Amino acid sequence: MKGLTLTRWMIAGLLCLALIGAVSLAQARVLQAPLGTSFTYQGRLTDGGAPANGTYDFTFALYDDPTGGTQVGGTVMKDDVSVNDGLFTVTLDFGNVFNGTALYLEIGVRPGSDTGAYTTLTPRQPLTAAPYAGYALRAPWSGLTGVPAGFADGVDNDTTYTAGDGLTLAGAQFSLSPSYRLPQGCANGQTAQWNGTAWTCVAAGDITAVTAGTGLTGGGQSGDVTLSADTTYLQRRVSVNCLPGSAIRAINADGTVTCENDDNTTYSAGAGLYLNGTQFNISPSYQLPQSCAAGQVAQWNGTAWTCVAAGDITAVTAGTGLTGGGASGDVTLAADTNYLQRRVTGACQPGQYLKSINADGSVVCESPSLDIYGSFCQMGNFDMYGTCSASCPLGQGYIRVGGGCETEYASESSNYMLTRTMHNSDNAGGWSCTYARSVPGNAWWIKAYAICLKMW
Repeated sequence: MKGLTLTRWMIAGLLCLALIGAVSLAQARVLQAPLGTSFTYQGRLTDGGAPANGTYDFTFALYDDPTGGTQVGGTVMKDDVSVNDGLFTVTLDFGNVFNGTALYLEIGVRPGSDTGAYTTLTPRQPLTAAPYAGYALRAPWSGLTGVPAGFADGVDNDTTYTAGDGLTLAGAQFSLSPSYRLPQGCANGQTAQWNGTAWTCVAAGDITAVTAGTGLTGGGQSGDVTLSADTTYLQRRVSVNCLPGSAIRAINADGTVTCENDDNTTYSAGAGLYLNGTQFNISPSYQLPQSCAAGQVAQWNGTAWTCVAAGDITAVTAGTGLTGGGASGDVTLAADTNYLQRRVTGACQPGQYLKSINADGSVVCESPSLDIYGSFCQMGNFDMYGTCSASCPLGQGYIRVGGGCETEYASESSNYMLTRTMHNSDNAGGWSCTYARSVPGNAWWIKAYAICLKMW
C-alpha cells in the first residue's frame, strides 16, 4: 500500500490489472470468452487526517508521465462512491490502452454532496502489471492460441487507417487528443471555455441583447457590452458656480455656465418639480415606482413608470454617467445624479436672470426690480447737527445699490445755511445722511432713502 498525502486528502490504493491474453501456469485452458479491459481499484481515503466515511465523487485519468505528459484514454468519473472507515472499491475501464507503455493514474476527489471542483491528489500512482500479465507482454506467437488468420504469418496486413488532426491511435483504438476533449467535470448549466491550454468548466452567460434606451448609447447582442450617457440628451454635471450677486444665465453642454448679475431670485417650481418651503422635489409622475417587489425593475408604459419582472441579463457594465450594473442575476442602471442632469435647452435674454431650471431642461427667467426705502428724521430748534439713516429690509433678499439725502426747515422764511457733511453706506447696507447748520433756529428735518435691489 502506498500513501498519497495532500493538504486535505490522502488516498492509498492497491491495483489489480487483468490483461487480455494472460496465461495461467497452473492450469492451461482455452478461454470461452475474451477478458474485458476493466480492472478493480481499491483505495483508502482520509479527510482531515481521519479515515473518511460517507459518499464521495472521484475522477480517474491515465497519463504517460508521473507529473506532466499526455493523457491516455478518457477520464473515468465515479459519483457517490461509498467510503467506509476510509476504504472504497471502484471498477475502472479506460478501454484498450495498455500496450506495454508505463502509465500513471491521476485521481481527483470531492465530497458527494459537493458540485464544485475536484481536488487533484499527488503524486500520480504508477500502474504495475500482475506476473502473468507481464509474461503476456513477451509471449511468442507459438505460445498463443486462437490467432486470427491474418496474423498467422506474424504480419499485420491491415494498416489502412492513421490518426489525423485531433485523434490519437493506440493499437487498434482511435481516441480524441486531450486538446480536443470537452471537460467531463462540469456542473449542470456550465459551458466549456478554452483557457489557453485546455478546455475548462465555466458558468454560462445568458445575456442575449442589451439595448441603449433614452439618454444612453452603446449596448450589443453578444460578448461584453457597455452603456454610456448620450451627451446630446443628458447634461454634463454642472461643476461651477456664479459669484455672489450673480446668477446662472445659461448652462453649456460641458457643464460650464454663463453668469449674469442676479437682480431677482424669486423661484417657483416648473414642470416635473414641486416646491415645499425652500426645498424642490421631483413630482410623482417623474419618480420611479416605490412599490416594486424584490428583483423587479421600472418600465415606462406610456403614461407612468410601472414595476415589471426583470430579464435574465447577467453582466451589464455601467459606463460614464451611470451607476449600478452587475455580473449576474438582476441588475439596475441609473443616471449618476452627481454627474448628470437633464440637458438644459433654454437661456435668458440679456438683462434677465435665471430664476429656476426645470426637470425637462427648460428655464424660468425674470427681470430685475428696484425698491426705495426712506426715513424722515426731525431735528430740534437748537440742534446744530443732525443724522438720518435708511436701509434695505434685512433677510428679504435685498442688496443696497444706492441712496440719497434731503433736508428742510419748519419755516420757509428761515435763512440759515445747512451743510451736508457726510453720506455713506454702513455695515448693514443702509444709507446715512448727516447735516450741520451755523446757528440755532427753527426745527428742521433730514430725509434719507436707500435704493434696494431684490435678489431673492
